[in-house]
Amino acid sequence: MQVKKPHVHRDVIIAWACGAQIECKYHKTDRWVPLGQVTAPPFHPNFEYRIASPWQKEKDAFDRGERVEYRHGSMWLPVTGKHFFDFDEYEFRIAPIQPAKNFAEQYGTLTLTMGGKTYKLVEDK
Repeated sequence: MQVKKPHVHRDVIIAWACGAQIECKYHKTDRWVPLGQVTAPPFHPNFEYRIASPWQKEKDAFDRGERVEYRHGSMWLPVTGKHFFDFDEYEFRIAPIQPAKNFAEQYGTLTLTMGGKTYKLVEDK
């Protein structure tokens, strides 16, 4: 008896049958698109499929090199590796763009001592 090789997308097909959201990679744009409420996805062997994660948007942003943060208590901290997405207790977000701080806000007031005199360095406005 010959053992039949499982379908290349076996795990995704089973997840879809159980109600999971499935995405397909659109090769023209190299982006993942949700299959939506398709009656029966084709699961073509030459296409790429994946089970969509509730944090897929944040995972993709991290893969593109964008800053992604996770909530730890009341603080948002930077995600430093893909393994963070394996923890169910975290909430993720794409970090908001922060306006650039001026020198004094970023570094505080600087002082310079020369010849026994102290000078306060202040940024011009």
